[in-house]
Amino acid sequence: MEDKLPNCVAYLDGCQIKLFEAPIDNADTYFNRKQFYSINLQAICDNSFVIRQFSVGYPGSVHDSRVFNNSPIGENIAAYLNNKEWIAADSAYKLTSTVITPYRNNSRIRTGIERRCFNRYFSSNILQNIIFKLIS
Repeated sequence: MEDKLPNCVAYLDGCQIKLFEAPIDNADTYFNRKQFYSINLQAICDNSFVIRQFSVGYPGSVHDSRVFNNSPIGENIAAYLNNKEWIAADSAYKLTSTVITPYRNNSRIRTGIERRCFNRYFSSNILQNIIFKLIS
């Protein structure tokens, strides 16, 4: 993986774990944007797809960025990465110098063709298979 994305040392993604029924307390906070009750699961894995950090339990309505920002790595990323290393994530996360995401649709950086090529490469080679590889 390192050869494909130089200095990328980890991959970050989240998913929703569907609940069978609404929780008794604060049910509305567990109702997610996909219109079902859930809790968040977020995992960070290394280049070998070994899980290095995960969190589970935030209500389904909580955004992935907030889950990451409140994680041990998100709260003190400098303790985990050197100045050249970075984490690949999908567009649910905020683009920073240490968390790289695909270009957003409204981006004006580079040409449209360059943005689409980068996003296609970034997503098809890296992010689409993370959760699948983690749970298989």
